[in-house]
Amino acid sequence: SRMDLGADTQRGLRVLADKRTFSTESVTALCALVFDIVLGVASEDSLQRSPLLSHVDAALLKQAYSSLVTVTVEGAKSHAEAAVVGRALEEAGLPLREVQHFSSLYTTHREALRAALRSVGFPFPEVVGVDWRLDYSIKSKEIEKVDLPTYILTLQTRHPDGRMEDVAFTCTLEQLQELTSKIRDATKQVDRMLAKPQEAMGMQ
Repeated sequence: SRMDLGADTQRGLRVLADKRTFSTESVTALCALVFDIVLGVASEDSLQRSPLLSHVDAALLKQAYSSLVTVTVEGAKSHAEAAVVGRALEEAGLPLREVQHFSSLYTTHREALRAALRSVGFPFPEVVGVDWRLDYSIKSKEIEKVDLPTYILTLQTRHPDGRMEDVAFTCTLEQLQELTSKIRDATKQVDRMLAKPQEAMGMQ
């Protein structure tokens, strides 16, 4: 399987793979700091204080750092194996030695990462899949023939403890359209929120 990473994250990983910007030593230092920061052992100020990262352009450093954090957190959230997470770095062009270093850190800290995410996140299940089918209601008590479409949706969810559960419900076409519209609105709002840090980085 592969990680589904956004375009910004992929660009940041390609920046990290560019040896004109990041040496092997710089990548190694950044990988270690990413895990320390995500786990709360260090602060983001450590990025600027690291002698192995001081020569890197601040905007490029933040871009690479943000992408590496995304890979780390998303990998831990989805129970991804180190090989899957490492493949994302390899596909971005990072050398095998650096990929193996990151994968080793990820394997060492994955359970601690998951515990940290549970402690700061919402204890709600995560939607990991969806199935649907269309039924027709052809009779009711009041009317002999109704012939209205009814959608039956089943959401596959995963609880923070890894337990899987299906949540099923029915809705009319109008209700499904309203649900879809609200999901689109929520997605746009999240996209706008995620874009703000990138815009701030570009202004620095």
